Amino acid sequence: CGLILPIIFEVTSSSKIGNRQVPYSKQTSKKDSPENVGKTNHVIKHKQFSTEKFIDHCNNGYFIDASRFIQSVDRNDVRVQYYLGLMYHSGQGVVKDQYEAVVWSRKAAERGHADAQFLLGSCYYRGEGVVKDNVEAVKWFRKSAEQGLAGAQYNLGFCYEKGKGVKQNYKKAVEWYLKSAEQGDAEAQCNLGNC
Repeated sequence: CGLILPIIFEVTSSSKIGNRQVPYSKQTSKKDSPENVGKTNHVIKHKQFSTEKFIDHCNNGYFIDASRFIQSVDRNDVRVQYYLGLMYHSGQGVVKDQYEAVVWSRKAAERGHADAQFLLGSCYYRGEGVVKDNVEAVKWFRKSAEQGLAGAQYNLGFCYEKGKGVKQNYKKAVEWYLKSAEQGDAEAQCNLGNC
């Protein structure tokens, strides 16, 4: 039983996709002239459509299909940031680039995206795209685990059991393994039997 990595083709978060308001500038400019308003609205609607198609493809594990929308998605959307990080991390739909994986994962993780926090913690734990740092890995695993992500709870338990990034503490290891095991994580159940 070892550390769990993010699952590439299984979505662990259930963020609801709905209509969003798109912020716009109240300043009058040439682009706001009557002849350009329709063009601007078309670009905004195209970006919203592309973003939702990108998210939909990623939610279903179709990263290669999603890659054709990358140039036109809203890169400020936290879901897009997470999936870009995941795609760069795995090389699915884009050229594998661990540095870019960390850049995009961090953007989403800092905005509270549990799966992105889990992915960023894994990058720190393994030294992928960043200098290996178990303390930083534990920080991100904890943020994700506190939001209920079973894989992050398992990894936090593993770090406590092995003393990786934290002082070894079997009681806390059992506590986090138990939370993960209660969600059906087989590795956590296995490790509980060994603690």
